[in-house]
Amino acid sequence: MKEIDNKISSSIASVNEIVSLLDSYSKSKLNELKQKYPSHNKLFQPGIICGESDDSVKELKIRTELCKKGLETILIETKRIVPIIKNKIKLLNNIQLISQIIISITGASIILTFKQSHGELFTMIVGVLTLLSGVLTIYTQHKSGTISLGENSLTKVFNELTDHKIKAERYLNELIIIEKLDYSLKGENIIETINNSNEISGSIQSIIVKY
Repeated sequence: MKEIDNKISSSIASVNEIVSLLDSYSKSKLNELKQKYPSHNKLFQPGIICGESDDSVKELKIRTELCKKGLETILIETKRIVPIIKNKIKLLNNIQLISQIIISITGASIILTFKQSHGELFTMIVGVLTLLSGVLTIYTQHKSGTISLGENSLTKVFNELTDHKIKAERYLNELIIIEKLDYSLKGENIIETINNSNEISGSIQSIIVKY
């Protein structure tokens, strides 16, 4: 089969975010590569690699292997975090339900009858319950992202995690196919997949660190 085009620079395939991900959440995978490729240890150091890089086909294959381990880590972490986010969303939905029940109770005609017969104390209690239900509603809408999809809204985080998971699965399958084809695809195709994987590796770290 045709080998990777030697004119393609392997250094174009960025892996700095992948290395950072592995260094923080899967050191064993990173150490495994360090032991397997001791002459390329510089490639496995966190941070952007400066200076000249080995543009050989071998290094591009090493970057591909590194990328695969990064994608595997992303899938492991998303599998761990998604249930946590789902449980938080479920809790917020339950709080929202409670606030709606309070609103229904305080607005019922039987409560108004008690209010008329029990004076100021009952009026104050109804007022506190009404305020509480309003606060709970605002809180749940803010945290879940019903009002706006802020940076920390659970809906936004859940959507991003789902998107990262789907992309990681696709990129991992692409790299597996590339290996099975003995790297017969054009170098540009391999580099594009690695760069895309590096990008989501950087994005997902800001989520993982919170959970």
